[in-house]
Amino acid sequence: MTAADAHPELEAGEEQTSGPDPFDDPALFALRWFLISLGVLFAAALLALLSTRGGAPAGERLGERLPAWVWLSTALLLASSATLEWARRAVRADRLPALRAGLAATTVLGVAFLCSQAAAWSALRLDRVAGAGFYVLTALHGAHVVGGLVLLVVVTRRAFAGRYWSLSHPGVRYAAHYWHFLDATWLVIVAVMRWVL
Repeated sequence: MTAADAHPELEAGEEQTSGPDPFDDPALFALRWFLISLGVLFAAALLALLSTRGGAPAGERLGERLPAWVWLSTALLLASSATLEWARRAVRADRLPALRAGLAATTVLGVAFLCSQAAAWSALRLDRVAGAGFYVLTALHGAHVVGGLVLLVVVTRRAFAGRYWSLSHPGVRYAAHYWHFLDATWLVIVAVMRWVL
């Protein structure tokens, strides 16, 4: 059974396009502007941290004290992006069981990421400027991961309800944009914490 057979509301001969025009999809257009504004927020937080770093005592480098939990968090977030991309490709091919499995795995990995972040917070007791920067950056990112998890739960529930298929899966597309943005942002945060601070 093809997607057109399963969804008779499609016009006969209607073809799948390579991607939506952002001007034809106001939600995608708005999401992209939202991600730009979040990028500015995270950049401002990083710049504020870097500008105050000069006040930290000599020899107090955050990068040398990052706990292993930070690296586990990074691996979990990268894995969650991979499972979400697998889910996105699955829905494009009408492999709906794979879509559901990928979304569920992404959600579980996102929760595991937050748990590993909590462990990193308790393992790394910092004070002064470096510590404040670590806690502010990871809390800011974590708050947005929580928002992403809410979105993922909604999208996963809709996937299990049969709401997505190859020609109509906007929620999956929006969730993937947001989640991949959070992944890239985390990589920048970890790189700055490790090699700059």
